[in-house]
Amino acid sequence: MGLGESSRELFVEDNIKKVLAILEKAINKVGSVIESNKKTYTLIAQTRYGLQTVKIRISLVPKDTGTIINFNGASDDIWGAGARKGIDKIINELNTLL
Repeated sequence: MGLGESSRELFVEDNIKKVLAILEKAINKVGSVIESNKKTYTLIAQTRYGLQTVKIRISLVPKDTGTIINFNGASDDIWGAGARKGIDKIINELNTLL
């Protein structure tokens, strides 16, 4: 992981198609979906942290009884605070929708 980057992994006990749809709704509440690929189950999201624009790449992987969501964020600050907070915002909103 480079400067200004943060990553996180989350397991959701639901099928991948439903998780993708809920995740898109969560992102649209705190930012925007820049790109969505329903074949590869990947998203690129954008949100704000202060004056920074935070770009977050998200991939979904089916796993036994649910879905693994991998978040990889990048921001302008060298500590990765913007990336961490951007991921936190999406996860918090996702938890309210699940």
